[in-house]
Amino acid sequence: MGRIDRPKGILKTGGDTKIIPFRQEASYYSSKGIYYSQKNKLGKALLHLRKAVEAEPKDPLNHYNLACLLSKAGRLEDANHIFKHIIRNMDRELTECYFFMAVNYGLMDDLEEAKRCLIKYLHVDPEGDMSDEAEDLLLAMEEEEFDTDGDCSLSTEENEAMLQLVNEMNAVTFRERLLEEDEFRNFLQRGLYQGSDILKEAIIRLYGSADCEVARFELAAFVRNPWIKERLRQVALLELKKTAPGGRYRIFNKGSSAGTGLGGRLAGSS
Repeated sequence: MGRIDRPKGILKTGGDTKIIPFRQEASYYSSKGIYYSQKNKLGKALLHLRKAVEAEPKDPLNHYNLACLLSKAGRLEDANHIFKHIIRNMDRELTECYFFMAVNYGLMDDLEEAKRCLIKYLHVDPEGDMSDEAEDLLLAMEEEEFDTDGDCSLSTEENEAMLQLVNEMNAVTFRERLLEEDEFRNFLQRGLYQGSDILKEAIIRLYGSADCEVARFELAAFVRNPWIKERLRQVALLELKKTAPGGRYRIFNKGSSAGTGLGGRLAGSS
């Protein structure tokens, strides 16, 4: 056992090693679990957060941290099981559980449950930390349902036609149409969220070339969406970095929410 792994209640004394166990506090395991999670050492993080739950099973925050880690590890059903347990049996005030359950349901393609959890979150905590993001996600889901009438993807022909139009458009024309035409903005929204990855990337790069507030708003909304592919999120963040290098944006990734600054090198960039 290395020094960093040794619980503070275990001491080494003299030439002959003697292990003296003291009562292990859940806070120790919790802090170590969070530390390893931040280092992306998920196996060690999971071990310590499980021990935190075992040491203090009545503390809902220990369960909450474990559920967030399971979300980060892609164990979405297990995470949601714990989030539900917290809300139903431990602490109704931890309303963020509803939001992160919604994110996980969306990642599992259960948009009906995702929508239900978002509505529930806004009902029980309309001024909550995630309320703006929840409203944005609900609005995006409702617009998509209205625009597609149940069909959430472009046909091959639609995708190819849209990609050709986007590839042939220069930055000046794109900016003019983006600022002046509501129908064109709706057209781009559909391609950005329902098109192929190639089309999405082409639209993202055009937004970056426009260098205006409308384009930055659309890119910021895109990187904030928890259900997009990480590679495309990084492309959008790089475009934001070009046009607003000092900006900060909220992103959702691997079961957690965080603000990210654009002043330094981005993960995944070269």
